[in-house]
Amino acid sequence: MPTEYHRSIKRAMLRFIPCPKLDGLASRPDFSGWGLSRNAVRLLLRDPNAFLLGGVFDRLVTVNRAWECPALLADRLGHLDVRRIAKMSERQLARVLGRQSDARALHRFPSMMARCVISACKRLVNQYDGSAANIWKRNPGANEVLRRLDEFEGISQKIAHMVERMGRH
Repeated sequence: MPTEYHRSIKRAMLRFIPCPKLDGLASRPDFSGWGLSRNAVRLLLRDPNAFLLGGVFDRLVTVNRAWECPALLADRLGHLDVRRIAKMSERQLARVLGRQSDARALHRFPSMMARCVISACKRLVNQYDGSAANIWKRNPGANEVLRRLDEFEGISQKIAHMVERMGRH
């Protein structure tokens, strides 16, 4: 049985899937029970790249921390431009993700996450013209979406399979 967490992820992902039958469901995903800042929610709802990176961060940390990370990363970098992030070194990004003098680390494993985030950004730039929305371009079938998400280092099976299940409805 899907939890509220799964339903919220599903509604948010549907926002980026151009499927007329489901537009009504996806218009206002509800992240209210997640303990996210308004800034994080706004970013997740308007930026498919932030949403994809939330999925990358969603491992080995709490759910609310993972989905807050794209907004926190944007604050620390001053942007969330996947083209610029793709050009960063892992060491450089790991320092950004790590503990700052006035703030805790964005993730428990900054070096591992730096590798995953840079890899995801490079894949977005090289295969999807810099936009995660293009993963769902031309209404691919569920298996194709699952295959595409599977190619992203760090996207968990849980996130990928939620997308696959959405394709069956």
